[in-house]
This record gives sequence, structure tokens and C-alpha cells, in this order.
Amino acid sequence: MHQKVVIPPAVYEEVVVRGSEKGLSDADEVERAVGEEWIKVRHVESKHLDRALDAERGFGVELGTGEREALALALEPDVDLLLTDDETAYQVGRTLDLECRGVLYVLLRFVGEGYIKASEARKALSNMIEDGFWLSPSIVASFNEALEKLNGNYA
Repeated sequence: MHQKVVIPPAVYEEVVVRGSEKGLSDADEVERAVGEEWIKVRHVESKHLDRALDAERGFGVELGTGEREALALALEPDVDLLLTDDETAYQVGRTLDLECRGVLYVLLRFVGEGYIKASEARKALSNMIEDGFWLSPSIVASFNEALEKLNGNYA
């Protein structure tokens, strides 16, 4: 599915370090993935960080450091996609002509490509919501409808 997944240092800090302090389950998963090297932490080039900051200012918003670094990293020529569930970062990314997606896209791709079953995707989303991830009920319903449309991966 992916050739490589890269995250900036600020995202690692936010997800793994602070997530571990809060006891969030995804912190351990990301730390394991970094250890297994299918997620790599990559520093951001200042020219891309400057471009992301300019786009952010042009949009009239102030993003968090993790979102800003992720945008900058997505500007690298060998990075194809920005994964973010921050709506403002998503919109700023679009102004930079980046392909932007969220976690539901990843879950649907995993089911569609047979990496996980639909029941596992539903459980992952349920766990995220229990950990404080917020989605509108209509988005959850649309996600469940999309899962039902995927062939061969029901459960």
C-alpha cells in the first residue's frame, strides 16, 4: 500500500512522547512502527517550513507545530500525500496543491486492499473515538456505508 511513511519530529513528540504520558494506545503503536522502521521520523527542510508558514499566514490561521511540520514534509518531492485529521491543516495543504487525506481514508484503503477486515476498521475507529477523536455522526455513518460497499472484506 505505501512505499514509506514519514512523520516530522513534532508529530513524533506529540503522538509518542505526549501520547505515552497520557496513556493513549496509538502512542505505543506508532513507537513500534518507528522501531520497525516502516514509519520514519524525518527532519523538515527550512525552505519547506517557510513555504508552509507562508501558506498558513495567507490562509489567516495559526497551526500547531506538528501540523505545520507535516505540511512542510508533504512538500518534499518524494512525499505523495499529507495525512491529517486537522481540518485547517487540510485546507492549508490544499492551497499548497497537496493531496490531503485523513485516517478514515487509510482505514478504507486497508480494508479495500485486504490488510484488515471491515470489523477491524470499525473497532479501530471506535477505539479512536473512545480516546477522544471526534467525528460527526454523519461522517461515521458515511464511513460505515463505504465499508459495506467494499467487496469481500465483511465481518
